[in-house]
Amino acid sequence: MTGSTQPTPSDTRVLVLTPTGRDSATTCAVLQEAGFQAEPCPDMPALCASIADGAGAALLAEEALTPHALGALSTVIKAQPAWSDFPIVLLSSSGRDTHESGRILAEIDAFTNAAILERPLRKATLVSALRVALRSRRRQYEMRSYLRDLALLEQEREDLLGQQRHIAETLQRTLLKAPAPDAFLNLEVETQYAPAWTEAMIGGDFFDVFAIGDKVALVVGDVVGKGMRAASMMAEVKFALRAIVMQNPNPAQALAQLNRYVLAAAPDDVNDDPRLVAVLLAVVNAGSGQTEIAVAGAEPPVLIRCGAKAEAILANGVPIGVMEKAAYDTASVTLGAGDILLLATDGITEARQGGEFYGPEGLMAAADAAALLGASLASCGEAIVADARAYSGGAFRDDVCLLLARWGV
Repeated sequence: MTGSTQPTPSDTRVLVLTPTGRDSATTCAVLQEAGFQAEPCPDMPALCASIADGAGAALLAEEALTPHALGALSTVIKAQPAWSDFPIVLLSSSGRDTHESGRILAEIDAFTNAAILERPLRKATLVSALRVALRSRRRQYEMRSYLRDLALLEQEREDLLGQQRHIAETLQRTLLKAPAPDAFLNLEVETQYAPAWTEAMIGGDFFDVFAIGDKVALVVGDVVGKGMRAASMMAEVKFALRAIVMQNPNPAQALAQLNRYVLAAAPDDVNDDPRLVAVLLAVVNAGSGQTEIAVAGAEPPVLIRCGAKAEAILANGVPIGVMEKAAYDTASVTLGAGDILLLATDGITEARQGGEFYGPEGLMAAADAAALLGASLASCGEAIVADARAYSGGAFRDDVCLLLARWGV
């Protein structure tokens, strides 16, 4: 990667502009004999053009620096890229006793990489000064090469992140595909998902709804982390839990088995981030409305009965991946016709206004208000999310995942 950024022969040229006294050709011959790649310049515009094309240093006679020429040189020097500090060696008049010489020397001194040699001078002194100048220029080229390599690495990193972001977004869209509202007998289901950042739907929140005979499993979860790692783990957890529940629809036992699976699959490297997941699992008997619920570090589900206030259903349990022998409680409720079960991740309850959280109370109040409107289940979910978003000033700090199920429809 660095090979293409090495100095070219033109980058190591010594540009010579000496219009009087020793002419440029004679000076160049002397420098070439000393091993320099010297190139005469007929005037200041030619020298400035050569600097822009690439050069190692410039050797100037003071008499070449008319006010106009000095202005042109200053313009080129000031336009250098950040890595460049072009070296200039100035051959001054002996004694520096004129006003014009003083002005020129003052302006040349303003350049950060200029050396002034008073004539007459020995060849060895000139050769030494130019070698120092070119050595300085080589270090600048090394910095140029480093900055170019750094820019390439940064671009490669951005390209890789973009690819991972695209993969994660595609994966998450697939995993967040909601079932049709009427996919299950006697049970209407609606979902809402609001990413914390509108430009990228990448996170660890997920939902799942699937049938097990005459029962329906309702799941919301939240994997710790963001990006590709969280999205891939979310997929793993979602389908592992689905397989477990298909074999054993008891919510508490299913979460305990999922916990063992996640811990067994966790990396051995203690420096890796923990594989932690908050999960809420409800299994509804679509025929009777009998519902069993287990919670692993997630927000408690909310029950909205027809004509009554919303209430939280409490069931205890630590997040998945915290401890090996975790046990989970089972809460049982029977849904009546028109009752709504609401499952949500903590992105909605942790919406905040200043130092105040929206909290479970805000969620239940919004659920009550939405249910009183008698609107569709989808409209209820949208209203709840909109209320929480408005509370937090129009944007969520964490992803929001909401699942609503109404029985007896």
